[in-house]
Amino acid sequence: MAISELQIALIGAGAIGVAIVWGYNVWQDRQHRKTADRIFKGEQGDALLGTDADQAAAPEAGGERREPRFADSANPVDADPSAAPAAEATVPTVRGASITFTASSIA
Repeated sequence: MAISELQIALIGAGAIGVAIVWGYNVWQDRQHRKTADRIFKGEQGDALLGTDADQAAAPEAGGERREPRFADSANPVDADPSAAPAAEATVPTVRGASITFTASSIA
């Protein structure tokens, strides 16, 4: 079976199309590589190996650890915990529903 001129033209067009896409990919890769090298080439030291990380991980001068908290907390950390009134736990109720709690142990 002989290959017609149409089939040869389609094979050539497909090969040219693949070559164009490959060339565009190489061109984009070079552009993005240059951009990334320019962006990440800086004076900024390594966050894990630098001395800044050692200073950030060190405790404060007071030696005590400060826990995070909300600024308008009702029970501040500095207050005496025994002086603060304990909040009673409330269970929301739904009209017509009942919840039964049972405790059982397997011996």
